[in-house]
Amino acid sequence: LDALLFVLGITSMKMLRADRITELVNHEAEDETARVSLTLKDDKRQEFEISRSIDRQGKSVCRLQQKRCGLNEIASFLNEVGIKPTGYNIVVQGDITRIIQMSPKERRGIIDEAAGIKEFDEKREEALRELEKVDGKIKEVRIVLNEREQFLKELDEDRKAASRHIEASKE
Repeated sequence: LDALLFVLGITSMKMLRADRITELVNHEAEDETARVSLTLKDDKRQEFEISRSIDRQGKSVCRLQQKRCGLNEIASFLNEVGIKPTGYNIVVQGDITRIIQMSPKERRGIIDEAAGIKEFDEKREEALRELEKVDGKIKEVRIVLNEREQFLKELDEDRKAASRHIEASKE
């Protein structure tokens, strides 16, 4: 489980059950590097490989499809395929006890997060905030438009009065 969390980009030492990242390397082994590779298949049977290695000095190297990348790129990829290493796709030691001790509302939050509802709700809230901003701007534009229409009516009345005056002065 620790190896899986490591390759998925977890950096929390608590989740990896280590005090320091260098503790993940077996110091008694000849190889000075710890490596983990994970191959995922999508519904079209296309394979995606994620790998991560770390040396005894703590230098970490990540790869996605054999190309070197950063942890943020792995996180973006995993997010696209619906895997959240820090979410509830993976239940680490102690989580079950913690979940049992939660209130029903807190457990509902976990279920919403695991089902993707929490992310949907966050996007919905953001969309509603944007909609409120747009509504506010529309109201401002309508106020300005009404002011301009009133000004145009006054100008049109002035133009008509000026035209009548010019016609009257010609006679």
